[in-house]
Amino acid sequence: MSVVTRIRTSEELTVPFTREDVWPVLADVAAYPEWWPASLRVEVLAEREGILGSEIEVRPMMGRMFRIRIEEVEEIHSLRLRFFGGSLEGPGGFHLRSVDGATHVRYEMDVFARGLGVALLSQLAPPHLIHSSRMRGVLRNLASRLKRLRKATDAEASRAARTRAQEEAVARAAVMEAERRTAEAARRGAEEEAAACRVAEEAERRAAEEAARRAAEEEARRKAVEDARKQAEGEVAARVAAEEAERRAAKEVARRAAEEEARKKAVE
Repeated sequence: MSVVTRIRTSEELTVPFTREDVWPVLADVAAYPEWWPASLRVEVLAEREGILGSEIEVRPMMGRMFRIRIEEVEEIHSLRLRFFGGSLEGPGGFHLRSVDGATHVRYEMDVFARGLGVALLSQLAPPHLIHSSRMRGVLRNLASRLKRLRKATDAEASRAARTRAQEEAVARAAVMEAERRTAEAARRGAEEEAAACRVAEEAERRAAEEAARRAAEEEARRKAVEDARKQAEGEVAARVAAEEAERRAAKEVARRAAEEEARKKAVE
């Protein structure tokens, strides 16, 4: 008759992370070999989508092989397990409970171990203590895994923040450079516009001076012509007056001569 030994035990640990932080680590069956204690030598046998039905094999350095299958999932609350296919048969699981921003994790099993060797060994070292020790190792490594992930997440967030800060600094520098260039272009534009205005004003001034000079020259020419005309008219008038005076003088001489001749004739 087969000898059966019941092993019923659990271990608990409170980790300073939320259930939303803890759950993805427990649900990532493919990563179990990365963080479960090396002494348990975990191998993933089957990884199912949604993790339900996923299986691992555990080969403790000091103990017999057994397998674990995920049989029931209550997201962010519990993973119900089935120990099978080796030295252990029965249920177990991980259960999560929120405690003041942290998470209380309980790892439990209620299994039967078959074989005389287990029964004999239990007289020297109670199996539940052996499995409790293994469970504590799993929970401690879970806490370490969470810390490493948090550290990596924080480092990534810090890098992302530095990258964002650098990008924002570059963007601000680009904006400032664009503003500087815009201001410089505006200043140059204003200077060029002012210079153009000065050129235009100078051209207008010179045009006005040229117009004034030409107007003055035209006025001088007009005045010279008018003066010449007046002078010519005066000279003509003087000649006419002189001719008229000569004509009158000649008439007077003729008249006197006629009178003298008439007087002489009358005397005779």
